[in-house]
Amino acid sequence: MKFSTYALTFRPKDGIDDEQVQKLETWIRKRCIYYHIVTEKTGSERHLYAGLVLRIPITRSNVSTLLTRLFKDLSTTEKKVWLNGIKVMYNEDFIDNYLAKDDDTVVIASC
Repeated sequence: MKFSTYALTFRPKDGIDDEQVQKLETWIRKRCIYYHIVTEKTGSERHLYAGLVLRIPITRSNVSTLLTRLFKDLSTTEKKVWLNGIKVMYNEDFIDNYLAKDDDTVVIASC
């Protein structure tokens, strides 16, 4: 089944770095009509959340494949965590409430 809305959580083992943030932001901007991207925490605990509305509906498995290819250098464990962090977003609660918490949250991009 194809969906247009997805919620992402990207939490590499040693925290997400600025290069990974930029790579994912670029991918999202090209494919989405709406998005909200934030990082949370700092250092080795820093991770990224994103709420997406894609231009073209796509299956979750295809989203997973595309995003896994984007980060080829992840370990097997990191890939497993990454894939578990890709969910269909059924309503705006993820963006309106979950991403609005104050835990060293930095808004990277929002459209």
